Amino acid sequence: MNVSQTNVSQVEMSVTTVAIVIASQVMNLCLGFPLQCYAMHLLLSKPGGGGRSVDVNVIFAVSLTLVEILYCLVAPLYCVCIISLELCVGALLGLWLGTCMAGRYLFQCWLCLEQYVAVIHPMIFLKFKPMRYRVGLASSAWLIALGIGSASSCMFPAVPYNVFGAVYFVVFFLDSICCLSVLKALVRPGPSDKDNGEMNVAKKRAFKIISMNLVTFLVQVIPIVVSFGLLNTLPPESFHLGVAIGMFINIAGGFVHPIYVLHKYAKLP
Repeated sequence: MNVSQTNVSQVEMSVTTVAIVIASQVMNLCLGFPLQCYAMHLLLSKPGGGGRSVDVNVIFAVSLTLVEILYCLVAPLYCVCIISLELCVGALLGLWLGTCMAGRYLFQCWLCLEQYVAVIHPMIFLKFKPMRYRVGLASSAWLIALGIGSASSCMFPAVPYNVFGAVYFVVFFLDSICCLSVLKALVRPGPSDKDNGEMNVAKKRAFKIISMNLVTFLVQVIPIVVSFGLLNTLPPESFHLGVAIGMFINIAGGFVHPIYVLHKYAKLP
């Protein structure tokens, strides 16, 4: 397995790359952390959303928000390691960063898979007890994420870009297929639709939400998949600059989930 060292010299990691990495981490800590904490407060204080069906995913949503909160808190360790490896706590950073980066996409995948089953296979969705299978899937995601984080901790300061790239690609593929399948099913006329084939209000709302999530997910993941895939193609300086830009876009895309939670609970103007 090919890995790339994170302790590159100043010649390999340009000032621009360092500035982008630090700016993205500061943004994630200063803006993302309070936003994610407020979203977590809403999810935990209003379980079930007052009977709204959209909140049946509260376990996955809470897990995703928790991962995002932990990902925000990695900023101080990450910035210290970028500036000086002598002050870097490598094993902890590897565990923290690897777990969060893998976990956030696994929970996004579970959320999308649940939407897929609910729309495409409603009888199967109703057959299983919601709490049981959601806890099982959430636990499996945490175990997989911790496994990847442990591997990253043991390998630090090397980063298993190929492993992360493979995880991102699998999640990218599954989420895309699920979202497109759900959108296709929503477009089909149903018994509750009007005679002219126009979707009802609930289906229109679901279509808009899933479309927004799909576009956000594509914008968030594609730069990471592409940049990690160029590990053996680009020179180190260009590769790390591409990864830094991809991570900046990735972190900014992580704000969509808490903003959506605030919108769902009518906390936005």
